[in-house]
Amino acid sequence: MPVAFVTRDPSKISDGLLLLLRQKLPVIIAQHLSVPEGALTPEDIELRFMDIGRFDVVKRPLEILIFANDYPTRRESLEKRSQAITDDVSEMAPGRLTNFWVWILLGQGGFSKLEK
Repeated sequence: MPVAFVTRDPSKISDGLLLLLRQKLPVIIAQHLSVPEGALTPEDIELRFMDIGRFDVVKRPLEILIFANDYPTRRESLEKRSQAITDDVSEMAPGRLTNFWVWILLGQGGFSKLEK
């Protein structure tokens, strides 16, 4: 279950744009990070949104950091997948998202849940 941390400068990225990201980003991430050994749906994607703090040092008004499980097929095309996510995010708000980055970090992970 990938989790994406979306950090923004609220003086440059509006709440309306965050709502659009909230709607579209799970679809985009699931599409580009799905692999045979780790098929994903938008419902599998967790999102965390935060504003930059007064002590943060950031280079872009929007940063998308994605943590996902490491699979060989995902790893071998990681830069391509990251660029595809970047391109799709840019296209969802033409002219409004022109200065941001996407960074995918892969690692070993285990997941369990309890639902009562």
